[in-house]
Amino acid sequence: MFVYFGLRYWITYFILPYFGKPIYDFRTPNEFFPNHTYFYLTYSIYALLFWYAQKSIKSERQLRLTEIQKLQLHNANLQLQNENLNLQNEKIKLEYNFLKAQINPHFLYNTLNFFYSKTLMHSEEAADGIAKLTDIMRYALQTGGADGKVFLEQEVEHLHNYIALQQVRFNHTISIKFNVTGNIHSYRILPHILITLLENAFKHGDTLDQANPIVVSLQVMDNSIHFSIHNKIRIGPKDGPSTGVGLTNIADRLKMEYGDAQALQYNNDGTFFDVYLSIKLQEINIAHPSNGVLITN
Repeated sequence: MFVYFGLRYWITYFILPYFGKPIYDFRTPNEFFPNHTYFYLTYSIYALLFWYAQKSIKSERQLRLTEIQKLQLHNANLQLQNENLNLQNEKIKLEYNFLKAQINPHFLYNTLNFFYSKTLMHSEEAADGIAKLTDIMRYALQTGGADGKVFLEQEVEHLHNYIALQQVRFNHTISIKFNVTGNIHSYRILPHILITLLENAFKHGDTLDQANPIVVSLQVMDNSIHFSIHNKIRIGPKDGPSTGVGLTNIADRLKMEYGDAQALQYNNDGTFFDVYLSIKLQEINIAHPSNGVLITN
């Protein structure tokens, strides 16, 4: 403030006269200071407003830069998650292909056909069981198209073959009801989903209880499939150890492929085990190999 007043006094009485400007005669401080204080406060307010505006602009720029950096980081995280999912998918494919490579399909089929022909003359039922086993192995090793999916009717046929083979194994004492309703010829799904749930029921369920049979239901309606299994829990030794990998694997595959368009739920009350799967399907242009009709996926 003192510097300002000194400069104003010097300019007023020593500089302006050289330019022919009028000199304001402030003989007393009561005249000089009020006049120059007004200008001082005015310029100070202008300077303060300029400083505040400049600071606000810098803050806004910094905020926008921070938001852009956050968005870029979020996009990078999404890309990394997508790459991880792709790597997991590739890992599953490699493991599956490696497993298939361990078995020579031609050798396996030829051997089973040999057993079938040799057994047929002695036991038609045993030969039929070998034929069912051959179909199951062929489906397991050769299933899936370019999109990794199969027609729903193929999966259903696989379920029938598995049940028939189990009936032969246990001399037709298995108590099971399998109901299929709706059009199963015009849809494609991920393979080995339904069969894994059915195998779990045979592995942990009481298959010989005639009063409480295994109830398997497959319903197709409104571009959705609804698959459920109800079975009584077996008391005593199970048909192999339980690892929980099957249901976890199914949940991961369904989530990766269908996202929120699927729901897998199961309940264990200590006596009965229930599992329910629903998948919402979307229409695509794929022709069925047998009749060329439009199907959904």
